[in-house]
Amino acid sequence: MTAIGFKTILPRLLLICILIAVGSKAYPIARAVTRSDSLYTEASRKYKAGRQADAMDDLLGMLNLAADPATKVHPEDRAKACLMLGNIYLGYNDHINAAKYYEQGLRFSSDPEMHLKFAYNLSVSYCLMGNEKKAKEHMNRLKEAKVKDRHLQLYDLAVSEATIEKVFGDQMKSITLFKHSLALVDSFSLAPGKYAIGPLSEVAEYYETTDRLDSARFWLTNYERVAINSHYPHAVADSRRGLMRLFIKTGETDKALKYSSLYMSTMDSMVDFKRFINVSSRREREREYATEAHIENLKFIISWQQAAIYAIIALIIVVFGLWIAVKKFRGNMRHLFARNRELAILEDEIKSGESPIASETAKTSETNWHELMHKINEAISDPANYLDPDFSINTLAAICNSNTRYISQAINETTGDNFRAMLNGHRIREARRRLTSDPKFADLTIQSVGESVGFRSSSNFINAFKKVTGMTPSLYQKMMKEKDLQN
Repeated sequence: MTAIGFKTILPRLLLICILIAVGSKAYPIARAVTRSDSLYTEASRKYKAGRQADAMDDLLGMLNLAADPATKVHPEDRAKACLMLGNIYLGYNDHINAAKYYEQGLRFSSDPEMHLKFAYNLSVSYCLMGNEKKAKEHMNRLKEAKVKDRHLQLYDLAVSEATIEKVFGDQMKSITLFKHSLALVDSFSLAPGKYAIGPLSEVAEYYETTDRLDSARFWLTNYERVAINSHYPHAVADSRRGLMRLFIKTGETDKALKYSSLYMSTMDSMVDFKRFINVSSRREREREYATEAHIENLKFIISWQQAAIYAIIALIIVVFGLWIAVKKFRGNMRHLFARNRELAILEDEIKSGESPIASETAKTSETNWHELMHKINEAISDPANYLDPDFSINTLAAICNSNTRYISQAINETTGDNFRAMLNGHRIREARRRLTSDPKFADLTIQSVGESVGFRSSSNFINAFKKVTGMTPSLYQKMMKEKDLQN
C-alpha cells in the first residue's frame, strides 16, 4: 500500500469506528436521559403532595443516573434536583446533607436566579450548623448577585440576615428582620406558602419562648394555617407542636390534648422519618456500589474504540517528542559551536599577546600567587562583603587591585568553583549558623532568612542552600525546631 493510499484510507477507517461507537451508545444514553426526566417529574409531583421521602427516593435515583458521564443529563437539571433534595433534607433537619446538595447544585448551575436560591439556602443551612463564616459568605453572594427578580433578592437577604442575627447576634434585631421579611411577602405579593413559613416559624417561636402567650397564639395560628395550605408536612408538625406547648402553658387542657394528637398523627402519617432514613441509607449504599463498579470497569475494560484513539495519541506524542529532541539537539550544537568559537578567538588573542588575560598572566609571574588568593579569601569571607546583596566580582576585583577576568580565573583554578559559588558558600554557611544558633531566626520565613544573608531571590537561596547542605532551608529549620522541643 502506498503512502498516499494509507493517508486516504486511515481517516475513513477512523470515521467508521467513531460512527459505530456513537451509534452503539446513542440508544442507551437517550433512554437514560428520558428516565432521568421522568424521575424528576415524579419527584416534583410527590414533593408538592407532601410525600417528601418518596420524592427524595426519585431525586437520588436521578442523581445516580446523572453521575454516569455517558447519560449527559443537563447540568441545570441536576442543579434543580439538588435544590429540591437539599430542601427535603433541610425539612428533616439534616443540615449537613442539605448543605452538601446545595453546594453540588451551585457547582452544576450557571443560572444567576438558581445561584440566588442556592446562596440563600446555604446561608440558612450554615447558620443552623453554627458556621458563621460560611453563612456570611453566602449572604454576601446574595448581595452581589445580578438577578432580574430584585424583590426575591431583597426577601432572601432579609431572611438570611435575620437568621444570622438569631444564631450569632442580636435576637431582637433578628425578630425585627423576620417581621420585615413577612412585610416584603405582602408588599411583593410573594406566595405565602413558599415564603412566609420560615419567618412565621421564627416569630412564633420567639414569642412562645419569651412567654408572651397572646402574641404567640396569634403567630402560631397563622403559622399553622399557612403550613396546612402549602402542604409542608414538617411545618404543619412544627406549628402544631408549638400550639400544643402554648396550650399547656395557658392551662387549656383540651386544646393541648387535641394538638398533641394532631402533632403525633402528622409526624406518623406525613413526615415519616422511618421512610426518610431507609431511603437515604439505601440510596447512599447504591451510590457507593455504583461508584465501586464504575472504578473496576475503568481499571479492567478498555474498548477497541478507545484503544484506537490512544494509539493515535501515542503516535502524535512520539512524533512531537522526536521533533523536540531534534530541536534541542540543534540548539545544543549551536551553543557548543559558539563556545568553541569564543575559545578559539581567546586562544588566538593569547598567542598574539593582545588578550588582557595574557598581559595579566605576565603580571602574575611577578607577584605572589598565594598572596593574591589570600586577599581574595580575606575580602570574600568578610561578613560586611558577603552579606551585602550588591557585592559582586567587580567589587572584589577593586578590593584586590586586580580585574574580574583574572579574579575569576584565579578562583576557578584554585578552588574549582566560580565566584558566585564561592560567595554563596559563605552566605549559606552563615545562614546555617543562624538557623542553628540564633533563636530569632527559628520563626522567620525562608525569604527573610535568605535576604538576611544577601540573597535577593528566595528560589536562589533555596537552591544554593540545598547544594551546600543537601537539604532545603525549610526542612533544616523544621528539624532544628523539633530538636529544640526534644531538648
